[in-house]
Amino acid sequence: MTLRSNPRILVLVGVIVALVALTVVGFVFLTALYGVILLAIALFLSYQFIRFAVSHVRSYLKTDEEGVTFHMPSNDDERFDWEEISHAGYCTPQKGRDFAFVYSQERDRLITIPKEYEHFEELLAEMQNRLEFTRFNLDPGVTIQAKLREILGLPDPAQDDSADQAGEAEDDDDEEEASAATDEERDAGRQQVD
Repeated sequence: MTLRSNPRILVLVGVIVALVALTVVGFVFLTALYGVILLAIALFLSYQFIRFAVSHVRSYLKTDEEGVTFHMPSNDDERFDWEEISHAGYCTPQKGRDFAFVYSQERDRLITIPKEYEHFEELLAEMQNRLEFTRFNLDPGVTIQAKLREILGLPDPAQDDSADQAGEAEDDDDEEEASAATDEERDAGRQQVD
């Protein structure tokens, strides 16, 4: 990813410049102590922003005859052989930027590739030549993870959680009914003794 392929990095540079300008203004209008505190905060935030930007600019992917290697912003490398990629495609969300994805069902691992990567079109062409390639639009609020679950016929974990909670509520109701029945049996037993 480069500045040319992702001009949004300029926004980050603008934020860093604004932090420095804010610090200068702070020294002029605030006491020295508050100015130093403001400077420390601005330096810390600037450092974090720069570290974030550098890690993303240094991320890359490489393809070869056996597969594709992703060098992530976290400096981890992840390799997929072409044979283990079960799903690949190109998504156009209603909101947001287009992206490509590869998914290994064997590993249950999904990697998305933003359009800002250099040579993105060449990557798409290679993926189309080597893999079963799908293009689809994502409806508002639908994630690639949800779309893949739909394609694979897997249940939605959110629905599983609500079903589990409903099942627990039914179990609680059954326990209350059983408790009420036990109380009634006890009362009936007492009446027979009397």
